Amino acid sequence: MFVSLAQFRQMATFLSREQLAGMIISIDDLLNLPPSVLSAPNPTPADLIIFEQYSALIQARLAPLSRGSVPTTPAPISA
Repeated sequence: MFVSLAQFRQMATFLSREQLAGMIISIDDLLNLPPSVLSAPNPTPADLIIFEQYSALIQARLAPLSRGSVPTTPAPISA
């Protein structure tokens, strides 16, 4: 179930970590996270889930770039 960041934070006050892990924060909200969320000195369990989802989103967006940048077979050497 997709939820906004505000909804997620509100639900974090009464849901367990396991229940929160089933929620998916909207992509727009994840891409527009304030820096304070990503660099919180004492992250809450909700902050950790937010960071996990943010990290997964960034990895998914970068995966096609990394796959195309490394050749799978060596290039032939021309004489």
